[in-house]
Amino acid sequence: MYTRCGCRDGAGRLLGSRCRGLAVRGHGSWYFRVEMPPWPDGRRRQIRRGGFSSQLAARQARACLLDPSGKDLSAAAITVAQWLQLWLDTRVGPGASTLHSYGQHIHGYLIPYLGDRLLRELTNAQVQAMFNAIIRPHGAAGRPVAAGTL
Repeated sequence: MYTRCGCRDGAGRLLGSRCRGLAVRGHGSWYFRVEMPPWPDGRRRQIRRGGFSSQLAARQARACLLDPSGKDLSAAAITVAQWLQLWLDTRVGPGASTLHSYGQHIHGYLIPYLGDRLLRELTNAQVQAMFNAIIRPHGAAGRPVAAGTL
């Protein structure tokens, strides 16, 4: 667990964890780093997530990442975008092309429409509104979105 902020020095470089303002409550945000099992080719795999408003929220998100089966992910104070990225980073079963496709859908559709919402506050109506928003522009352009994509 660590804190960082977006403050910059006189040369325009990020101060990150060196910022003196981090001593002030509410300045910066909390991050965590987890060492995951290595990739099949032996490369090291670290997952870093941040932007949490409190150390407790970062700890909860880390706990969900380490043991997603035993936790209610909707109770954590994480956004839909953070959860989707956690989900994508922990996938080990499908092939590389499937993971690539998942990433395209997550970054192309889900995060732009729903990413800023807290996971625990996500509703069916918001998901349906996302589907409607995706269908309208593509249908008007003459290229409907395939049912499999939706």
